Amino acid sequence: MPSQELSGSLTKPKPYQTLYCTRDNQLTAHYVVRVLAKRSTETELALCCSRCGLAITYVTDRLPDGLRIHAIHVVAEAGPDPVSGQLLPSFEEDFLTLGASRQDAYERSLLGRKIAARGQVVRTFIDGAEHLDERF
Repeated sequence: MPSQELSGSLTKPKPYQTLYCTRDNQLTAHYVVRVLAKRSTETELALCCSRCGLAITYVTDRLPDGLRIHAIHVVAEAGPDPVSGQLLPSFEEDFLTLGASRQDAYERSLLGRKIAARGQVVRTFIDGAEHLDERF
């Protein structure tokens, strides 16, 4: 069974936990966006509600079997905007996410990035090695 589901044009990771949506108080699937902190006995996660999109903090003492923490490093290279020709700056971002594989971690990293690329060449490194999307 695949770990991904297609919803419109956005690929969302397999849900991590079913929790109550804070907006409409209905049980709703939530998926991991980022690992906020890893302590000796706890892991603090940022979960996103699949119903309303609101992010919440969730603390657990045990990760599900098969999931592990991956270090993500995203680099967007400076270059011209394809539409306006305006020079776009370069940027870098580092964060942690969960994943059952490097591809799973890559797909979660697309949702976990705080920065938005607008035409720059974007390179993603997972656990120190560059990763190319296996879907293409």
